[in-house]
Amino acid sequence: MEISEQVLQTSEKYILQLRALYVANGYRPYRMSKFEEYDLYAKNKGFLVSDNVITFTDTNGRLLALKPDVTLSIIKNSQDLPQELQKVCYSENVYREDKGTKAFKEIMQTGVECFGKVEDEDVYQVIILAAKSMQLLAADWVLELANVDAVMWQRLAASEFAGHLHLTPVIPVDANYYNGTVFKGYINGVPSAVLSGGQYDRLMEKMHRHSKAIGFAVYVDLLERLEQVQTAVQDDFLNVALPKGRLGEKVYAMFAKAGYECPSILENNRKLFFENEEKKIRYYWVKPNDVAKYVERGAADLGITGLDILAEYEPDVTELLDLKIGICRMMVAGIKGAKMNETSTLRVATKFTNIATKYYRSKGRDIDIIKLHGSIEIAPLLGLSDVIVDIVETGTTLKENNLEELETVLPISARLIANKSACKFKQEKIDLVKKELGNILVNE
Repeated sequence: MEISEQVLQTSEKYILQLRALYVANGYRPYRMSKFEEYDLYAKNKGFLVSDNVITFTDTNGRLLALKPDVTLSIIKNSQDLPQELQKVCYSENVYREDKGTKAFKEIMQTGVECFGKVEDEDVYQVIILAAKSMQLLAADWVLELANVDAVMWQRLAASEFAGHLHLTPVIPVDANYYNGTVFKGYINGVPSAVLSGGQYDRLMEKMHRHSKAIGFAVYVDLLERLEQVQTAVQDDFLNVALPKGRLGEKVYAMFAKAGYECPSILENNRKLFFENEEKKIRYYWVKPNDVAKYVERGAADLGITGLDILAEYEPDVTELLDLKIGICRMMVAGIKGAKMNETSTLRVATKFTNIATKYYRSKGRDIDIIKLHGSIEIAPLLGLSDVIVDIVETGTTLKENNLEELETVLPISARLIANKSACKFKQEKIDLVKKELGNILVNE
């Protein structure tokens, strides 16, 4: 029975096409359970995107987890045959915490794992298969690679995909698990990597396997945007998210001085969107706390945000430049002259819960986080907390409320950030902006 493409969802269509590609290249379809014993993930947390895993107890009293990762399950449930080559492909759901909302969501992945007697030729073929996957998905794509030796790169550069392959000094991965070549695939108009993979021999060693391994996954959920991208007009404007207020005005002045002026932005009106056709640049006014979200999700190519936002929310963006403005500091402060009990749990009031937690964890201090959204300084005065962690510029508010600075957590300034996908497809324009703004900083 033939099935019309019209009845398939976008994700289903791409899953079937990718599976056909993988099977045609000798990969055996692999199916697995939706859950696994939690102990597998507890022992290999560094390989997971998030430490948080959905767990439950089955009828036999075993602690199980909804699968947050496919690779770990495949390796655990396969034989260790270091003298043979095993090639499997899969289409499976994983259950992970969303970085933005902190809620769990179901994510569909399709990909391949190649393990056992993996030699250089096999590594090459897996990279080429990743390139074929990208070619199947879109016409305008890039496969970024790191840790590629000269011989391998020479072969890849001679392949039919040479124009789409970019060598980069580093792709951040956990060195405790990965080794050798790693790679990520990007599509123009999709804000984050749609494919990710690499060699992970060190994970195999950690799981007491003698085999070598390499694989990659395609994030099928992101492919839902492909039809929108393919029908949309992709222009060559640079889209810049500016934070509303004094900081944004200072930043715009720097952009204008660098040759990226847009006179309409200075008009007295309530418009939030401005563009200069000649300079090929657009500006948006957005709330300061939202800039990183606009950049991370691809609504803006560039943005300006404080290091406090980057440290607190850890958005998946590229930090390009310290603009040396908006300078302040993240401080621990408490009642002036108050004695702290070093052995009791420290009560910390803050709206920067992640920064505070990481800071005190690095000091080995047990804390009780009290999340507040404003008037943080009053918390110690009313006995709600022992200290606060907050941004300090002049220190006047602290002094007027009988508080004093105790420890510096983080120096803060405004940073120029970029969308990771935009860095691949608008690299020349973004590099030029970074260079021109850097020249202004040097000359001031």
